[in-house]
Amino acid sequence: MQRYELGYKPLKCVIVEDEQDAQDLLNTYCQKSGTIKVMAIFFEPLSALRYLEQNHIDLIFLDINLPNFNGFSLLQLLPYQPKVIFTTAYSEYSMEAFNYNVVDYLLKPIRFERFLKAVSKLDLRDHRHLPESISIGQAPNQVINPREIAYVEAYGNYLKVHSQTKVQVIHLTMTVITQRLEPYGFVRIHKSFLVNTNFVTKTFNNSCFLITGNELPIGISYRQQVLKVLQS
Repeated sequence: MQRYELGYKPLKCVIVEDEQDAQDLLNTYCQKSGTIKVMAIFFEPLSALRYLEQNHIDLIFLDINLPNFNGFSLLQLLPYQPKVIFTTAYSEYSMEAFNYNVVDYLLKPIRFERFLKAVSKLDLRDHRHLPESISIGQAPNQVINPREIAYVEAYGNYLKVHSQTKVQVIHLTMTVITQRLEPYGFVRIHKSFLVNTNFVTKTFNNSCFLITGNELPIGISYRQQVLKVLQS
C-alpha cells in the first residue's frame, strides 16, 4: 500500500530487468516501501533508453546482464544521470558499479529488508523526498524528525519514542509506527523494539548496540533476518 499521504514526494523510478520474477518482486517492494512510484518496467535496455530520453526519472533499478547490451552501457547512453540501484546475481561487477553514481548494489535473491536499507541510503542523499518531520501520534504536537529517533519501544498500549535528547510517549501501534519509519531506514528487531539502523554500532550474540549507549534484545523470530540486514 502506498503511503504518499504522509506528505513527501515519491521517487519516480523505472525497473530494467529481464526476469519476470525479479520485475514482480521489485515492483512489489516499491509499492510496499511507500516512497517509490514505478513509472515503467522494461525487459531490455533499448526500450528503457527510448523512455528515459523522453522522461526524467529519479531512480533506476537496473540489472547488469541484459539483452543487446548491459546496464553499464545503458547508463553511458543516457542524457542525464539518475540515481541507480543495481540488481544482479553476480558480485564481480561491484567495483565497476560504483563508478556510476550508484546508491547500492543488491545481490539476488533480494530480501525486502535489504531493499529498504538501499532505499534509506538514497533518502539520506536527497532529503527532499522525505519530510524532515512527520506525525507520530494523535496530538498535534506529536511530531518528530525521524532521523533523530534512535529506537521505538513498546510500552503497554503505548510506545516510547527515544531520540538522543528526549523520550516521547505516544498512543500508536508498533505496526503503524513501523510503516511510517521504514522508509527512513528503521528495522524491527523484536516484537517490542524498532531501531534506526543509522544508530546501530554493532550486534553481538542476541543484542543490538546503539550509539545512544543502549543495548536492545534481538527477538528469536527476528534474529536471522535482522542480523543479515544490520551486518550487510
